[in-house]
Amino acid sequence: MVSGGGTQHWVLIETGANQAYIFDTNRLRHAAGASQLVRELGVTWVPAAATSRGARVVLAISGKALLLVDDLATGRAVIGDVSDLALQKAPGLEVTGVVGPGFDPALAWLPPEHADPAAGFDRSFTHVEALASTYDVLDLARAARPSAHLRDPLLPWFEVCRDSGLPAAGNEDHADGQQAAAPVLAKARQRHQARDRMLELLADVAHVVPANLDELRHDGWIAVIHADGNGVGQVFTDFPRRAWQVTQETDGTSGGLGLEQHAELLRAFAYELDLATETALGIAVRQATADQDAHDTILPVVVGGDDVTIACNARFALGLAREFGLAFEEQTAAQPNLAAIIAAGQTGSSTDVNAPGRTSTRPRLTAAAGIAYIKPHHPFSSAYALAEDLTASAKRIKQIDGYEVSALDLHVAFESTLADLADLRQHRAVDGLARHGGPYVITAEDSPSVGPRDIAELDRTMRTVSVLSSSMAHDLREGLAMGLAEYSRRLRRAAQSLDLPKSIRLRIPHLQPCAAGDDDQQDDTGDEQVVRLLDALLLDAIARPSPAASQAPEEANAAGSGVSA
Repeated sequence: MVSGGGTQHWVLIETGANQAYIFDTNRLRHAAGASQLVRELGVTWVPAAATSRGARVVLAISGKALLLVDDLATGRAVIGDVSDLALQKAPGLEVTGVVGPGFDPALAWLPPEHADPAAGFDRSFTHVEALASTYDVLDLARAARPSAHLRDPLLPWFEVCRDSGLPAAGNEDHADGQQAAAPVLAKARQRHQARDRMLELLADVAHVVPANLDELRHDGWIAVIHADGNGVGQVFTDFPRRAWQVTQETDGTSGGLGLEQHAELLRAFAYELDLATETALGIAVRQATADQDAHDTILPVVVGGDDVTIACNARFALGLAREFGLAFEEQTAAQPNLAAIIAAGQTGSSTDVNAPGRTSTRPRLTAAAGIAYIKPHHPFSSAYALAEDLTASAKRIKQIDGYEVSALDLHVAFESTLADLADLRQHRAVDGLARHGGPYVITAEDSPSVGPRDIAELDRTMRTVSVLSSSMAHDLREGLAMGLAEYSRRLRRAAQSLDLPKSIRLRIPHLQPCAAGDDDQQDDTGDEQVVRLLDALLLDAIARPSPAASQAPEEANAAGSGVSA
């Protein structure tokens, strides 16, 4: 506990180890229920406890809440109430709460380079310094507390939960439910509320959510998608400075950032980020499933803040990730307070790839996504970990020619995903030539190309390989495994094959490896060679989109003339 001698205190309550808690078992119903419990703590339990104790809610989002109280006792009482609820309703969930140092709410804050003590701005202990100290106290409290796993020691005579390995506490209320641990029982009880929320979020396409959360319709493959916003953590780190800049532009004065302004902008930013993410998800599902049978094929598992995790039929995954990235950009640009905070951290302008020749002045967030394609009985928790690694890989490309972009990366898992992404891909490289083409930059269908990593180039490659005969596709894939020289030789031979229509032969050279820096596009991957063939072949085999979406007119005619796919 730290005391600053002020008259108000921040109260910070956060959940910890969320991924480990949500994906502790390999059952979708448990993951969905756990995600709902994390959300309930922030948006329901904390506000209720704060209201009963007379605390003021500044921020209440999934897994996190920020309050203001007039005294230490009130803050501690709120933390105690929330902790009791968490122990009762969400055993196993790590919840940490702290009361920060006192501060004078009348003191305004200025950035260090603008502060002038002689003018009455005392930076020694404003609400901004007090909030930073509160986060420091939270880190100390979290580091000092024992793990939640120590609450349930496993002794030899205990019944063991088959899903978590913890001591069993009762029978799960489910058709295949057996003896389960207390955390698993709590997650299972929340699965209905989790499904209800997803039905509400996807109201106009609610048929995509399965009635039984563990039974996604599929064609032999499913996908796990993880996506989150780029640079959101940096926005929160710089938030006071950005909020001060916004208030200066709004008020037209050179005053400091007051507590009320800080709290209101923080609340508005979090609310609008949630709204933008939820709206983008709805748009993405609607666009990706348009004119297709998508009943019981898509389950959003986590939707909160800028984070989204989805399990779905493999054939919808690429479209979902792509449409989410585009919609996320549009929706974050449409939120006034969120856009103002983002703009406060940007300088200059950049060329808008979606509108050639026009200067983009619309501040917005971009997103990164990872898609792990797995068999239906593959461990979900390890697939999620792979999707997270793929998201990190996608974050390698955040700008093209100075313009911020969204990107995605993907991996088809024929092998165990217990290894990390680097190990999984290591054996796919020959002579230093990586046989995966990602990360791919997400662009709209009518956008000009941003180079070899443009996802439109992957679309083009998929259209090309879809009309190759099985023997020719195998021949090219085998050549790629032998190295660049042999692959190039086989491409030249394929381009001269009379078995293909001329329109297809002319496109065979498009399968040639090209440097990521081609077409004057720059990213931090340097001169790495991009090879899209293997990605296109695998996606065409396990997650082929509908013919109308995947074939250009000339390929459709070629396919109709008897060319084997």
